[in-house]
Amino acid sequence: MRPRFSFLPQGSIAGGALPWVLGVMVFLCTLSASFGLTLDSAVNEWAGSLSRQISVQIVTADREDRERQAAAALTILKDTPGIKAVRRIDDSETTALLEPWLGKGNVTPDLPVPILLDVELLPGYNMNLTALGARLSKDAPDAALDDHERWLVSLNRLAKSLQAVSGLVVALILAATAAIAAFGTRAVLASHRETIEIMHWMGAEDRTIAGEFRYQFMLQGLKGGLAGLIMGVLVLFSVDYFADQLGRGLIPQLDPGLFGWIAILVLPIFAAILTMTAAHLTVRRELSKMP
Repeated sequence: MRPRFSFLPQGSIAGGALPWVLGVMVFLCTLSASFGLTLDSAVNEWAGSLSRQISVQIVTADREDRERQAAAALTILKDTPGIKAVRRIDDSETTALLEPWLGKGNVTPDLPVPILLDVELLPGYNMNLTALGARLSKDAPDAALDDHERWLVSLNRLAKSLQAVSGLVVALILAATAAIAAFGTRAVLASHRETIEIMHWMGAEDRTIAGEFRYQFMLQGLKGGLAGLIMGVLVLFSVDYFADQLGRGLIPQLDPGLFGWIAILVLPIFAAILTMTAAHLTVRRELSKMP
């Protein structure tokens, strides 16, 4: 292996500020990537849960007819293969769902509130909802079947849009990191121009000079990347801890999955390679302009 020729003084790379800048970049990449991957995992989990849930609404003004149709629908649903459980939503729960829209105390007994049936399907069972709806319509003509497909499509579209934004943010951060490395390389070249020209006159090859820049910038990228990764992971764990203390609700657990964690943990290595490559290309381009 060719010995490395060192001519750059320690701490001369961008005045020692480059690792801090790269650390901030990796920190932002860690947060953006983890949120994007967590969103994908959460949406898949929600979609999987909703795909096993359907609801039946009995909508008719006559209360007795509504109760009769609800009883008939319950019997049909309980006898249908592939249905794990059927539960009639309690009137108090229905009232609680309507009060935010109609106002507290406005849901009176004479109001024709629909009867809701919550149906849970067996995992992996392919239910023929068209046939089920036809069976329900015979004994419960006012029953409306909802498989949440429209809501799932909207949720999936929103999730994909947010993931695309997250990916764009990561790409912009990486592009900015490469640009910062290039500017830092030019600054070091300018400050050591006389030394590099003397080395040229003494017969030093461009690859030898570029090799020293690659090594120094790789170290700076790795150092800053590790610091940024540690800060990012600490923030993720802190957010997840406080979300758990306050109650999950609509906040999913910040778990990007095995692939996501691997991608996040290799960010310092990727930052080092990106910084090293940007420095190498910049040095070779600038050296080619020297006499």
